[in-house]
Amino acid sequence: MPELPFPGPARQLLAKPNPAVLATLRSDGHPVTVATWYLLEDDERVLFNMDHTRSRLKHLQRDPRVSMTVLDADGSKTETVRDLNADGSLRDQTITTTSADRNTVTVQRDVNGDGLADGASGL
Repeated sequence: MPELPFPGPARQLLAKPNPAVLATLRSDGHPVTVATWYLLEDDERVLFNMDHTRSRLKHLQRDPRVSMTVLDADGSKTETVRDLNADGSLRDQTITTTSADRNTVTVQRDVNGDGLADGASGL
C-alpha cells in the first residue's frame, strides 16, 4: 500500500477525472480487470464507482488486494500514460502528442521514471 499522502505527481494524476482500470482477485485467485471511475477524497482515500451488485465488491470483501491503473488522457492532442510504483513514484511514462491536423504524431518515452525523455519518435 502506498504511503500517504501521495507524492505530488501521483496526487495530481489521481485528482483529475481520468478513466481507470481496477484489478481484483476472484476466489480461485485469477485476476479480473474492469474499467471504472474513481474519486480522490481530500483525506487521500480513493473511492471506486461500484454498487452492491458488482462482482468486484464481493472480490474486495473477500480479498482486499487491488491494483488500479489510471489513464492520464489530456484531451485529443496529448495523451500521457504513466505507470506508478506501489509507493506512488513514477515508474515510467509515455507521452503521445498528435497535431491539430492529425498529420504529425510524436511519442516520447521515459523508461526509468526520472522524468526525462529517454527516446522520441515522430510519425
